[in-house]
Amino acid sequence: MNERFLRLARRLADELSELEQVVKRAQEGWRRVQQSSDDFYLDSVALNLHGFYAGLERLFELIATTIGTHEVLDGYRGFRHVVRNVYTLQFDMGLVIAVLAQAQKGSAL
Repeated sequence: MNERFLRLARRLADELSELEQVVKRAQEGWRRVQQSSDDFYLDSVALNLHGFYAGLERLFELIATTIGTHEVLDGYRGFRHVVRNVYTLQFDMGLVIAVLAQAQKGSAL
């Protein structure tokens, strides 16, 4: 196998390990939201999901750089825009739930 692809595989494995930790933190935050209804935990979930998105974006950038293709993650980009541009008091719980569910599916990569 080409050395370039071996380096990519190692880097992707490291990034995926980090993403799994981010999803676990989001899941734990969500568990605490359900137990306490504390909005501070909802903020934590949203920010960890933002970190998940940023990690996915890094993965796709690494792949695109190595093999010359580009992927667009519109749903996550939209969520990133919301997290970056609204006050945390305005997070839509339904949107957070939907993105958390998608992140959980994606973390099993």
